[in-house]
Amino acid sequence: MPQIDRISAILGLLAGVGGAMAILLFWIIAALTHGTGAGLVSQLELSGAWATGFWAYPFVTFAAVAAAAVAFFANANAIAVGVAGLPVALTVVYYVALVSFR
Repeated sequence: MPQIDRISAILGLLAGVGGAMAILLFWIIAALTHGTGAGLVSQLELSGAWATGFWAYPFVTFAAVAAAAVAFFANANAIAVGVAGLPVALTVVYYVALVSFR
């Protein structure tokens, strides 16, 4: 596995966590509008695994951020950067699957 120095790891963590938190901001807006019966999420009428995937995002994000912090402090820098970017990558996969298969 390639070695990543601490400064590059911190920048990667900031990029990954920053992207995840930006998506979380828009997720909060979507969840609030869904609660009022308005918005795109309500129009999609998600059910089953699609709804579970939508409502699981904050838990996945906080678990990935915690795991990235643990990996960073354990000096596993490459793993920390990869795990920090996981919520962003999973959001892209979820969106592509939602558009393609639903």
